[in-house]
Amino acid sequence: MIKGERFINFRPLLFTALSLILGCAIGYFFILGNSILAGVLVGVFLAVIIIAIFLLKKSTYVKKVLFLIPFLCLFALYGGVSTYVTLYRFDSIYIPEMEYEIEGKIVQIDTTYKQDDYNKTTYILDDITLNGEAGAYSNYKLAIYVDGTPAFEVGDRIYSKGEVNNQSLFYNSDFNVYYAKEGVKIKNYSTAEELLLVKDGKNIFYRARLFIENSLSVGLSGDTFGVARGMLLGNTDDLSLDTLESFRYAGVAHIFAVSGLHIGFLSGVLTFIFNKLKVKKYISLPITVLCLFFYAGICGFTVSSLRAAIMFSFMASAGVFNAKYDALSSISFASIVILTLFPLELFSAGFLLSFTVTLFIILLTRPITNFYNKCISFVIKKKTPVEYNSIQNKVSSAFAVSTASFLAGVPLCLIFFNYISPLSILVNIIFIPVASVVFVALLVLTVLGGIFNVSYYLLYPVGWVLYFMNYLFWQVDAGRFLISADVFLPLVVTFYASLIIMAGLINLNKKLVTILTSSLFILSMVGTIIFTYMTYDAVKVYAFTDSGASGTIYVTKDSEVLVVSEAKSVRTGSLKRLLSNEKIDNVGTVIVSDKDADLYELIDYMQNYFELKTLYHNVDDYSNVVSFYNGVKIKHCTTSEVLTVDDFTIKYVTAGYGVEVFANNDYFLTFSELPEGALTYFKLDGDYKYIASVNYAYDLSSLYKMDVVSFSLGHNYNTVQNGYVKDVIY
Repeated sequence: MIKGERFINFRPLLFTALSLILGCAIGYFFILGNSILAGVLVGVFLAVIIIAIFLLKKSTYVKKVLFLIPFLCLFALYGGVSTYVTLYRFDSIYIPEMEYEIEGKIVQIDTTYKQDDYNKTTYILDDITLNGEAGAYSNYKLAIYVDGTPAFEVGDRIYSKGEVNNQSLFYNSDFNVYYAKEGVKIKNYSTAEELLLVKDGKNIFYRARLFIENSLSVGLSGDTFGVARGMLLGNTDDLSLDTLESFRYAGVAHIFAVSGLHIGFLSGVLTFIFNKLKVKKYISLPITVLCLFFYAGICGFTVSSLRAAIMFSFMASAGVFNAKYDALSSISFASIVILTLFPLELFSAGFLLSFTVTLFIILLTRPITNFYNKCISFVIKKKTPVEYNSIQNKVSSAFAVSTASFLAGVPLCLIFFNYISPLSILVNIIFIPVASVVFVALLVLTVLGGIFNVSYYLLYPVGWVLYFMNYLFWQVDAGRFLISADVFLPLVVTFYASLIIMAGLINLNKKLVTILTSSLFILSMVGTIIFTYMTYDAVKVYAFTDSGASGTIYVTKDSEVLVVSEAKSVRTGSLKRLLSNEKIDNVGTVIVSDKDADLYELIDYMQNYFELKTLYHNVDDYSNVVSFYNGVKIKHCTTSEVLTVDDFTIKYVTAGYGVEVFANNDYFLTFSELPEGALTYFKLDGDYKYIASVNYAYDLSSLYKMDVVSFSLGHNYNTVQNGYVKDVIY
């Protein structure tokens, strides 16, 4: 510890935010059933308070700390109780699964599948009624998964008729708060023709968004329109997957998540206008704050936009009242507001990425800037101190911000996206200044073009800039520089601990900071490399399902094989998400277990996502079935016929209802709903390392020694509902 300085600076808002976050985590683990970990977190919270009182008993801050402790306990209690109660209520309510007349207001639209003139769209409905009545579900939303291309918009009240199903707290086989966070308790499947418009009820935010979109569509088209819409509104539905991935791989896709970058630009434009008009600060402040939150509303009040709006309002208020702006207190206040209103946001990728990256930009920019300045001075043999406004310092600061955001996002990007982009450090240095100019130009010209009906002329030059920007990212092909790794949670904690110590949030002497930072950082990096190497030779098993199709993908370091168990409908969003999220792109072989599957439709669909070369199918009579279709070889196999596919040995069992896979000295099994007596075909002595089933007609308790993933609820096995599960088998 540095002599004469406090161990940690006193920030009530920071401590309150940490208490609220800890409380939410405790409530989450309690509802998850992990009472031991929840109890450990409670113990940690109490221990920290006791230690703080002991360390500060002779400090001038002791009275403030003693006054603050009840509030910390209160916020921790609120976080825990609100999280637990929200999840418990969501899980305990049950709507009878039957046919209803459904009516509700559209509050969100997601395009989950898009090909040519066909869309698969999800409408999220609020203020719902079933058979004309609002019951115990009135506080929840309903998701309608629509096949076709309906023409409804946010704010419209629509009608449908069909069966509803309950959503579970389980998603991708794991306990997940996604549906509870969104408040979506029930779901329905419909076609575009079955939906009827009841009332047009577009709100002011949607009308403003529609105004911007219409103005953009007049002057731009294709991917240039998609990029512009993404930059202004955070909506990437009109971007092609290839273009979106080129931005992601370069590490600049954050321009499509409305956050501090966008809110900061808007705040700067407003400040410039008010300064030129010489508007008094006490008048400009409320107008600025109102505009920032209105823009956040246009973008759907996403977590990142709300955080940025709160922080910039905090900053603007400090300037008006001549108070010192403290960024740590600002981000703490933003997290308190958001988690108090929406405690489950803590467990969303958007919240974690937005707050973590912003927090470490605040903490790390200065120490990394100093480090870069020393490196530059050493190289150019400059011994005099670097001035704050010097070019060298500005360059160092720009690289520091980019480096800090990259470091902060490393574990989270590996967890959520399975890769990191080191190239993003350099790309962001060059791209962000350009993006700032483009954003401001887009915002001003889009509004003026919409008002005066001259968008085509005003946006024409911006369109060429966007086209050139897209072209550059296509040419760079940043995907070649991506790094993938498997993440182990204790090493994530170790990594962030090293960043916190490096940031100087805890006052320690420089030598100790250097030793601790280096040791923890090296431990996390070496540990991650070892953990990744351990899983390198493992067989990775991915099981997926939704309402129409299900199956399993087996992956080794060199090969990937897809086993389709059921294919009532091959337009499966869960398979698309699995392939995209897990970066599975080498599936050349498909084994079809479903005897009634439409092979030609299956091939047409899957060729959109990977280069399918061979498809195996087991049928009783295949004398009249073609051997080639659309460039794909179709091989028809008998039961018990052994297939050798790359690293796998595969055979059909149970007259086509099951497929047995052998890889890395282990047996795996994927089977569909079984006919009477079919269970006797399977080895029940524990030889299967992993079993994935579509729907079982038997009690599989005899298989308790194995990992069982079932595609339907029941018993005590892991379950998959409209998602996918990933397991790594060692």
